[in-house]
Amino acid sequence: MTNVWVSFKNRHSPNYRFSTDNPNCIEIAQLREMVKQQSADHRQWNKRIDTVSWMAGREKKPMLSLRVRPRGPRQAYAYDTLASDATHYDVYIKEYAVY
Repeated sequence: MTNVWVSFKNRHSPNYRFSTDNPNCIEIAQLREMVKQQSADHRQWNKRIDTVSWMAGREKKPMLSLRVRPRGPRQAYAYDTLASDATHYDVYIKEYAVY
């Protein structure tokens, strides 16, 4: 059974969504599909702004990406925990500005 929880202790990023003990859980798969669909919609909107004259000047929508970061014990000099040493995983969704 996969555990999923939200914890804001020592998490200062506004992109944080939740934590899980399994990187292949159904919640991540569902979120990945949602991000994929939303990014496709945003990409289509942004292309339409560039090609249709009456839409000129409208704001472009940001592209989205999903990142699953391993967490747990690590060496003092290491930036990230290795996936093989992870005790849990944090899930983030980041927006990238489109110009």
